[in-house]
Amino acid sequence: MTDNDEHRSVAVIEMCRRVNRIAAAKYAEHGASLEDIAIASIYTAFDLATKLKGSPIAAVEWLRTAVDVQERDAMTRVQ
Repeated sequence: MTDNDEHRSVAVIEMCRRVNRIAAAKYAEHGASLEDIAIASIYTAFDLATKLKGSPIAAVEWLRTAVDVQERDAMTRVQ
C-alpha cells in the first residue's frame, strides 16, 4: 500500500466510524441500550467481514486479527 493509499484508507475508516457513531446516537435516542447498539455493531462488522472474506469462518478469523490490532493499540496507549 502506498502512503497515499494508506492516507485515503485511514480517512475512509474515520469517516465510517463517524457515521456509525452518529447512527448509534440516533438508536439511543429511540431507546436502544448501549449494549444492544454495540452488539448490533459487532454483528454488522461480521456481516461485512463475511461479504469481504467470502465465508463466516474466514470472517471470524479476519475479525480476530482486527481485534488483535486494536488490542495492541490499546495496550500501547495504557503504558
